[in-house]
Order: sequence, then structure tokens, then C-alpha cells
Amino acid sequence: MVVVVRLKMHPNDGATKAEATHVPVVTKEPGTTVDSALTFLHEANITTISAEDEKILLRKIDWMIMPLMSAVYLMQFIDKNLINFANIMGLGKDTNTSPTQFSHLALSFWVSYLAFEPISGYLLQKLPVAKYLGINVVLWGNDTDDLYVVQEKSSRLSDQEKIIAIERLRGDTTGVENKNIKPAHIFEAIRDPHTWLICAITTAINIPNAAVSTFQAAIIKSLGYTSKEAALLTIPSGVIAIIAILSACFISFRYNTRGLVIVSLLVPGIIGATLMAFLPTSSKLGRLFGTYLTNTIPSSTPLIYSWVAANVAGHTKKVTMNALLLMAFCLGNILGPLTFTAPPNYIAAKIAIIAVLGFAIILIAVLALLYHRENSRRKEVEDFSQSMNDSSFLDLTDRQNKEFRYVL
Repeated sequence: MVVVVRLKMHPNDGATKAEATHVPVVTKEPGTTVDSALTFLHEANITTISAEDEKILLRKIDWMIMPLMSAVYLMQFIDKNLINFANIMGLGKDTNTSPTQFSHLALSFWVSYLAFEPISGYLLQKLPVAKYLGINVVLWGNDTDDLYVVQEKSSRLSDQEKIIAIERLRGDTTGVENKNIKPAHIFEAIRDPHTWLICAITTAINIPNAAVSTFQAAIIKSLGYTSKEAALLTIPSGVIAIIAILSACFISFRYNTRGLVIVSLLVPGIIGATLMAFLPTSSKLGRLFGTYLTNTIPSSTPLIYSWVAANVAGHTKKVTMNALLLMAFCLGNILGPLTFTAPPNYIAAKIAIIAVLGFAIILIAVLALLYHRENSRRKEVEDFSQSMNDSSFLDLTDRQNKEFRYVL
């Protein structure tokens, strides 16, 4: 029997009081399977946490993480999008590369990305996350599979701040970290229909990514603009993407929903591809506007990651799911350039965008329905005599933890 610090909001004083609750849990022993956050909480001693303390800590963590993460992603996307402009600035002529060869060049990066992802998923669980990701960024410019909000070893946070940060995650019931690889979690992830639905959705959404990241400048140039004009005319694309991402993230946070917001980003992409494919060639501005609308499509990717983070629990299952998700992301980006084989109009690619996004919307509806049905089933059998206690940090999967609720 151990004493667990529990946080409870008291409406009268607006403070978060620490309450001691006696519950049987697994203590820290060799081979323990609980989340590392639980061990840390049981070894900690804290009395009172105010709501203001929590706000201050949240700002501190944001300033620790967001600038670095933003810089890494900025460099990554600049690196990956340079080929988009090289394509219209004479790369093919200078290297004697055919359109088909350029498509293969565009997908070659994603082939290596996909091949290394299972290994990366394993190393992420066995090695220190921050150090491993840092090495990846330096050596390969690889983006992160997972972002841990608190480093359970960070010298920049006091013990009290770490406790507050961990307790904020208790309600997510997804845990923080566990270095023990659990084969049962891996098999559950593979057998879970949610896994393959989200992977299929991710693949479908990222097939059009080639139109945005690799071929957009070429599509704009095909409307009759010069190479320099086409490069400059891609600027509004970035503006639209920023607006779409910020709006979608705000709505998703405000209403705690993912599926509907993702669909709202895919619909403009379908409209844009339709304008690009079927407007007459004389309708230059209409086709250009359609090209801009497709920039809402990649904005759905962060929400896909967020959806998975919210709906998958159990550390090994999360790592497995993240690896599969990134492989699906790579597969979509491999298939996308293969549709761009008929320059300069790329009609087949534009029709493919309409088809795969429509397919993705259907799958999103099915996945949201499955989440809703499972939440309803768990609510019907809910045992109100049982409190959450430390179930969030027992490294249970979303299937094992019946107190877990899926985000729609």
C-alpha cells in the first residue's frame, strides 16, 4: 500500500489541492511494468498546487519546447520543398531527367524513410527520447515520431513542476513513458481495427501531398506563368496552410474533436482538385484558386497525429502505432508522385486527389462511429464505485483500461 498524490480542483478557492489516496499499485522493482510517471509520483512529496502554478508551468514548458520544435520543422519543410522549386528552375534539363525519373526522385526519400521507421520505433522506446531525436535531427533532419511534454530527467524543471506536469496528463489516460517493450501491446496494435483505419486514412490523405509539396510550382507554371512567377505565386499557398492549421487546431482544442475537423480540411482539397481538373484551360484564375485550396490537405496531418496520441494508450502500443502511422505517411508520399506522369496538366493526378480524399472521408466516418460505439458501450458498464486512481500510469492500453474514452 502506498500514498498517491491526487489533484482535485476546488471551485471555492480556484486552487488545486493535493489529496492523499491509499491504493494498491506496483512499486518500483526490477522488471516493473508501470509507467515511469507513476514511480516518480510515488516517490514525490507535495502538498498544495495552485491553478496559477499550473499556468506558469505550462508557459514555461511551451517556451522550452515550441521554439526548438518550430525551428526543426521549419528546416525540415524547407529542405523537403526545395525540390518543388528546383523542378521548375531547370533541374530536369540540367540533369537530363525525364518527368518519370523526377517522380521517382521525389518518392525515393520516402522509401528510405519508410524502411527505417520500424527500427526507429524500437530505438525510441529503448533509448533516451530527447537524445535519440536530437541525433536524428542532426544526422538526417528526421522529424519526431513522438513528443514527450515533460522529460521525467529535465534539470530545467523542479520536482514540484514535474509533478504538476505529470498530473495534468492523468486525465488523458495515455501515460508518459515505459522502457519495457511489451509484445502483447504490439500484437494488440496489429489486431486493432482502429490501427488500420487510421493508417489507411493517413495514406490516402498523403497521396495528394505530392501535389502540394513537390509538384505545386510545376502545376502553377503549367497555367502559363514563368518559372519566377510560379515560384512567387506559391506564397499564398503557405498563407492558406498557416490559416488552415491554426483554425483547425483552435476548433479541435475548443470542442475536443478531431474527425469532423479533419474532414473540414479535406473538403476544400476536393473542391480545389475539381477546379484544377475540370475548369477549362482559359479559366486561369479559377484553376490557380483550386491549386491554393489543396493546401488545406496537409494541414490535416497534425490533427491525425493528435488523434492517435489521444486515442492510443500503453507505451509500447503507442510506439508501435506511431511507427505504423509514419510508415503510412511515407506510403502515401511514395504513391503520390507516381500519379504525376502526364505533364503539364497532370489530369490523372488531380482526379486521384478527388478519389483518395473522398475515400478518406468515408474511413474517417467509420472510425468515428467505432469510437462512439465503444465509448457508449463502456459508459453502460461503467463502475462508478471505482475511481481513476493511478490507472492512467499503469501502462494499460486503451483496450485494457475500461476507464479510457476515445476522442471523436
